Amino acid sequence: MNAGRDVERLIADWLVEESPGRAPDRILEVAAQTIDRTKQRRFAAVWREPMSISMRGIAAMAAVVLLAVLAAGWIGRSTASVGTPPSPAPTSSPAATVAGVTLAQYKSARDAICVAAWPQRQALDARIGTGMTDPNTPANQRAASFAAWQEEVAFERALAYQLHALDIPDSIVTDEAVAFAQAQGILDILDQERDLLQAGKLSEAQAVDLTTNPLARASEQFESKYNLQPCP
Repeated sequence: MNAGRDVERLIADWLVEESPGRAPDRILEVAAQTIDRTKQRRFAAVWREPMSISMRGIAAMAAVVLLAVLAAGWIGRSTASVGTPPSPAPTSSPAATVAGVTLAQYKSARDAICVAAWPQRQALDARIGTGMTDPNTPANQRAASFAAWQEEVAFERALAYQLHALDIPDSIVTDEAVAFAQAQGILDILDQERDLLQAGKLSEAQAVDLTTNPLARASEQFESKYNLQPCP
């Protein structure tokens, strides 16, 4: 069966059902006779004479209208179901770069630590005395001096790391690193001196202790160069 004729028949049936009522038989007979005598005009003469439309044309136009209605309905549902796209999350601006510490700020922080450390250092020096490496010093006094000296070495080690942990200005990073290495060198020598004292090698321990002097003077030069408070 021809699909086009099926569409025409369905549309014709629909038009009949949707019509408000049936015209009188006399009018229908006249209309039928007029249609039989009238031939279709070409489209070029449409502005001069009425254009006759076949059922096939009606079907085509109805199909176009139906497709347009369906398309409009589908677009309406699609747009209704789609919500407003979420606004992009605001991007945080890069955090402001923290300015490096100044030499004045470093000096203030370092000086505060060194000034506060001197009383403890002086108390330890008083407990150590001067006879720790003297063989004529009584053994019990040497033992007390040695214990106080060990406390002082631990104190010096902690102080060196505390100073090195400060924020260092870019302008003195190299010199500070050298000063810290020198402090580490002194501590290594003191560890050797400890081993000699424990072994009872007092003269050797005293000779090793003297080798710390050049490193200590280098640390003093760093403090003098940047006008820093002397640190114990």
